[in-house]
Amino acid sequence: MNSVTSSPLQGASIAIDLNLPCASTRLTQVFVNDSDSVIEAVFQFPVPRNAVLGEVSVVIAGVRYEGQVSAKHRAEQTYEKGVSEGKRSVLISDLGDGLYEVNLGNLDVEETAEIELCIHQMMMFDNGQAKYFLPTVIAPKYGRSRLRLEHQPTNNALVEYAFEGHINIPSGTTLTAGSHSLDMQAEQGFFYGHLDQDISFTFDASELKSHAISVEHDGGYSVMGCVAANVSPHNQGNERAVQLLLDCSGSMGGVSMSQLKDGLEEALLDVSMTRKINVIKYGSNHQSLFLEPREFSGAYKETVSECVNQLRADMGGTNIYGALETALDQVSKSGVETDIILVTDGQVWEDEDDFGRLLEQSEKLGVRIFCIGVGYAISESILGRLSERTNGTLSLVNPHENMANAICDVMAKSQFGGMAVTIALEGDKSAFVEHPSFIYGRQMVPFFARSLAHPQTVSINIGEQPQNIAVIAASNATEQPVKQLVANSYIGSLSELEATQYAVSQGIVSKYTSYVMVSTESVENADGMPELKQAPQMQKRDRLASPVMMHKSCKHISSASYSSSLIPDACLDFDDDLSVDMIEWSSDPEPLVLSYLEQLTQIDQYLDRRHAKAKPARAVLLLSFLIANGFDIETPNQKVDEAQYCASFLLDLADSQGFEFSVRVRMLLESFKQLESI
Repeated sequence: MNSVTSSPLQGASIAIDLNLPCASTRLTQVFVNDSDSVIEAVFQFPVPRNAVLGEVSVVIAGVRYEGQVSAKHRAEQTYEKGVSEGKRSVLISDLGDGLYEVNLGNLDVEETAEIELCIHQMMMFDNGQAKYFLPTVIAPKYGRSRLRLEHQPTNNALVEYAFEGHINIPSGTTLTAGSHSLDMQAEQGFFYGHLDQDISFTFDASELKSHAISVEHDGGYSVMGCVAANVSPHNQGNERAVQLLLDCSGSMGGVSMSQLKDGLEEALLDVSMTRKINVIKYGSNHQSLFLEPREFSGAYKETVSECVNQLRADMGGTNIYGALETALDQVSKSGVETDIILVTDGQVWEDEDDFGRLLEQSEKLGVRIFCIGVGYAISESILGRLSERTNGTLSLVNPHENMANAICDVMAKSQFGGMAVTIALEGDKSAFVEHPSFIYGRQMVPFFARSLAHPQTVSINIGEQPQNIAVIAASNATEQPVKQLVANSYIGSLSELEATQYAVSQGIVSKYTSYVMVSTESVENADGMPELKQAPQMQKRDRLASPVMMHKSCKHISSASYSSSLIPDACLDFDDDLSVDMIEWSSDPEPLVLSYLEQLTQIDQYLDRRHAKAKPARAVLLLSFLIANGFDIETPNQKVDEAQYCASFLLDLADSQGFEFSVRVRMLLESFKQLESI
């Protein structure tokens, strides 16, 4: 356990296999229980927005355990029941917005657990380069999170999580930039650091052409590939105005703001004097430099340059929505064709109402939003959605890369415009195909397809220029990424039931499915109420520094002792006999006429192991306990599991009384009620 903060997360290791057009990452999180009681470790972590989390490997105390992907609700029930019975349990869930959570229940004293997560992703292609991107830290965000309180990540400036990493780079692939220094040995690059900044590596992809690969499985074919724009974009004639929305929130402090200012100053040197520009600075509030974009010349040019020179990260939170609304209102009033360039670290919680309204307005006005993510910890989820839905682009620029190039590139994309793209599988017009609807010069966009027929050729039309590419069989290294990345895309076209079934069959964690593992044996000292230990996020890096070179295993990193724990004790000891008795039922229960709302509230607290009044589930689900707490419950006249009988009674009673158990408690009760089916 990280002794500075009592965090159960010790460190991580990262292994990257590069197989263009995709990459596979094995992220191993190491948890250690250095406390004197059985714990439940909880940790939230980010995953690239368009990636998929597939295979999971769990090793606890040197023993490998096998789990499975199942429907999310069923997985949560299975996990809760396993924890309540003192069994080693693991639950990995998709929280949405690119955030995932690992729950590790009943980790015994001095035990170590290693959870290996396999993440497949498509590379990002633009300007003849391919970028690998892996976020490692969830920075504090502006706004109200839609996550339940128990799933919300916390941050702590004292915690440190070191990692060791390596990347396999195929022969002939040239590395052009990276967030971490690589120690190259043959075709492997070794790197080290902490989980406080994004990991990104950029490679030369100038020779990469449109291509498609396929895998035959489960009665059909999964096809994945990239399409390159091999035709030149056309100049749109009249120059489009540009609204520069610049993030000046506190989270942009340090290297992010320095990078933004330097990049803007250099990029503005290449802007035409006839092009209209406006600057909107934003944080918790926003300030517009002009009432509408002005020609970049004379006094207006000097005003813009002075504004950029005086940028500070001193405007509070990251309220992207207010700044976007003002920019779009100005476009509506001016009637001038305009694009938005949004430069930010993206640290804001997504608000579906605001998001939908702004997207609708953008589409109505023909405004494209080009997003540039900047800094050590970019929240790409909201930026990716904004750019995709408005036919813009997303560029991620770490502090070791040239911000000016990124700004100049999107300014050029805005002026020269993009081209509509359509993709279809020859011979199967009914096949599922997902792809972006727009493409820009020197850009490559991915596509995913699922077909019952054997695909031979992919038909592509870019800017009314047709091309055809042959489909080839995927290599051994890319078979699993193709299956799971296509599945992750395909389930979006299915009903919830169909999507759940297909995600389960392909073994992917999704909005409908979770990974769950419950051991057959129980932990000796577990009472069903492990002490909650939340692993907080590191504070994101905010200054430019050389990567820390560490040659020791993360497992052996020690920290100074710190006496207090981040998380107060969440459970109380309870020593009642937990044995399960088989009992006889003597008479039918009479109809319920009394109000049990107060008693049900108490039961809800007793069964929520994160509540101060929590008690072991099998100590609460006893006839004697319920009777002692004022419930009129009869004994059964046949042999049944007592906990199962009591759980059914409480669920039925709550329904009849109009009482709602908390989500966690209801899942626990349902898991006992469905004892035989689970």
